[in-house]
Amino acid sequence: MTMPKHKGRLAIVGLGAMGQSLGLALRARAPDVEVIGHDREPEAARAAQQRRAVHRTHWNLISTVEGASLVILALPTDECLATLEALKGDLSAGTVVTDTAPLKAPLARWAASEMASDAHYVGGHPLARPATPDGDALLGSTYCLTPSPGASPAAVNAVVGLVERIGAHPAFLDPGEHDSLMWALQGTPALAAAVALGRLCDGLSQADVGWLAEALPEETIRLARLGESFLGGIVSAADAEPGRRSLTDFLEDLKRLVDEIEGGAAAAAAARLRQQRELWLARPSHDDEPTHPGTNADWRRILGLR
Repeated sequence: MTMPKHKGRLAIVGLGAMGQSLGLALRARAPDVEVIGHDREPEAARAAQQRRAVHRTHWNLISTVEGASLVILALPTDECLATLEALKGDLSAGTVVTDTAPLKAPLARWAASEMASDAHYVGGHPLARPATPDGDALLGSTYCLTPSPGASPAAVNAVVGLVERIGAHPAFLDPGEHDSLMWALQGTPALAAAVALGRLCDGLSQADVGWLAEALPEETIRLARLGESFLGGIVSAADAEPGRRSLTDFLEDLKRLVDEIEGGAAAAAAARLRQQRELWLARPSHDDEPTHPGTNADWRRILGLR
């Protein structure tokens, strides 16, 4: 299943590392598609154009999506919601909107109640998270898709085509199931980093932060930013539940670790954690033909695509 071969227009809203990586991948692997970009930060828009991640940028959001058959929101969940609200009266008939945000249930619920009947939303979440713009960052990676049961087959087809054209593997999940997994895989570790960073900021003077900064892993800052995105995506009690469960389980595991340290079993705890880490690192690669949740064939049949 591929994107149409004729010249088409695609809009990317949000030109950070993910938005630019998508643009670079599309420019390289879908030369028949015109890529228009938008970012509220002029510097990000200029950087995207300088890297040739987009054909051109537009400062106006509404003008950016005008005439685009596919719109990608490369934004955190809360910014996706705000952008969808801003766009809902200005999407052309037949426009397909997807996104790259880490939480899908809030967006799926908004689309079900607010999206115009002649526009379509298909949730997306690339699991690879490039730290810097890279057109090959998503090549061979897993790209989650979370269409609603009533999603238009043509809209799902268009987003699957996008994913396949950039060289990623589509994996279909229910929005709620996806969010529970992402809270465990990303949200909880990210918030642990954010809380640790917050403790440092509260406990150290500005002068101390200055000379100790190089001792803090750069990944901690990146994770803290991701944690903020997860919290920003909670807009209802239902959205909070997967995070609450994951964080509660994490706190229980931390309490166990404290008990082990206090009980003189720190070495045994370290051995257990090392074994778990090595088990995780021994997971199959994409080259080993992993089994993705919900194969294309399953969803094509369910959605009437075959």
